[in-house]
Amino acid sequence: MKRVAGLAFLASVIATPAFADPPPVSVDGVFRCVMNCRGGLEGARTYVGQSGWKVNLVNEAGDPSTGYIQWPSRIWVDKWNEGANISPDGTKIQFDNGAVWIREVAVAPVPRPYR
Repeated sequence: MKRVAGLAFLASVIATPAFADPPPVSVDGVFRCVMNCRGGLEGARTYVGQSGWKVNLVNEAGDPSTGYIQWPSRIWVDKWNEGANISPDGTKIQFDNGAVWIREVAVAPVPRPYR
């Protein structure tokens, strides 16, 4: 029995270092809620701040929460008691309630020619 317990402990210690690696995708940035937004706020900005596996989120209604990235590309948000899937390139977050956030891409202005 002690041998089985020892092997189980050893397996848990060996499996733990996976969280020492950086997450597979970065979701740090500004997003826009485009579908099933709270209060009908389609098009409102949302924010995600990421530090390693931890994330801080602010939804379209301005409600902040913290969460963490689950392997391979899923977020769990504690305060909202909700999960979300992250697209492989990190440009789309789809929540379990149907809300969809799309990454906002900054567009650089085209310089005008000097006259």
